[in-house]
Amino acid sequence: VWDIAGSGNIGEVGAGANPTFTNSATGTLLKSGGTTNSVSPTVDFSSAGTIDVDTGTLNINNVVDLVGGATTTLEVVSGAELQLTGDTTAPAPISGTYASLGTGTVTWRGSWATTGATTFDFGTGVASMGFDSGAAEGLVATAAPFTNNGDLTWTFGRITGGTITNNGTLNLGGSTKTLGGTVTNNGTVTQTSSISLSLDSDVATAVTNNVLWELAAGSDISETGSGANPTFTNTTTGTLHKSTSTATSSIASTIDFSSAGLIDADEGTLDVNNVVSLTALPAGDTFEIATGAAVDLDGNTACPADLSGTFTSLGTGNVTFRGSWATTGATTFNFGTGVASMSIDSGAAEGLDATAAPFTND
Repeated sequence: VWDIAGSGNIGEVGAGANPTFTNSATGTLLKSGGTTNSVSPTVDFSSAGTIDVDTGTLNINNVVDLVGGATTTLEVVSGAELQLTGDTTAPAPISGTYASLGTGTVTWRGSWATTGATTFDFGTGVASMGFDSGAAEGLVATAAPFTNNGDLTWTFGRITGGTITNNGTLNLGGSTKTLGGTVTNNGTVTQTSSISLSLDSDVATAVTNNVLWELAAGSDISETGSGANPTFTNTTTGTLHKSTSTATSSIASTIDFSSAGLIDADEGTLDVNNVVSLTALPAGDTFEIATGAAVDLDGNTACPADLSGTFTSLGTGNVTFRGSWATTGATTFNFGTGVASMSIDSGAAEGLDATAAPFTND
């Protein structure tokens, strides 16, 4: 046990290479007293053991390696905070499973890279990721997968790379965020900020929503980079939900959007600007649109969007089909009075092509 019991910090003096501080698998770094204590950014900190914060805030400003154990490795009591800043000169390696004994806050900053399968399993309101604005800041999951099984708030920076899975609750607040890689949502993703979530086209980005993806506060999904369009797929078990806000939420025209699940709007307008495939739910309503709300769907004009199934809507809000569409299976519209409209633009390719399969309005 190494106990920081008073107001002192762990610093560095001299002009040589950074000293190292290693908390081994059998070690515990304990903060038992003081208000705010820190480990200097000029000390290279590594841990495979327990970090325990009983009071105040402990800032570890230069983590160069962090290995989570099979059991809890972080203990932060209610009202206390642990801040972990990954080395920004070269991403700090991270691997293992992370949870916390206690309800205090664990904040991740700086730059990190998964070197082994990495899992976060924090309780409600405990963990947040608020990376800085530098290009290297964030979490890179190229070498090994990153999975969130608990509750995680992401306020700033980048999460990009290989395989990224959310099985818990992921809250996207704060400012600019960039997401890239093979992303699967098996839980709840809530965009709580009006700032866009940007999908990274400089890596192959494919987002699959299997449960609930919520756009709140007029939030958008945009694209950044110069590569191929990212994809966003709302599966048969997925719900894309625009919750309360009169502001318009949009999914950019540089994102290839597909849906075979539920599209739900409570208020305002959900504008999907590049639909490449739309399949009706086999049972139940494909749309749930409250009175006064709207969903605008723009079929891909470069190649008509695939359209099939029987489409109905719960609610009296409006569904508008624009752009270019082609039936790839028998397609039926069965909307209530005043709900659905087709407002095709003037381009030669715009419209509905029912050559391959019949279209019926009931």
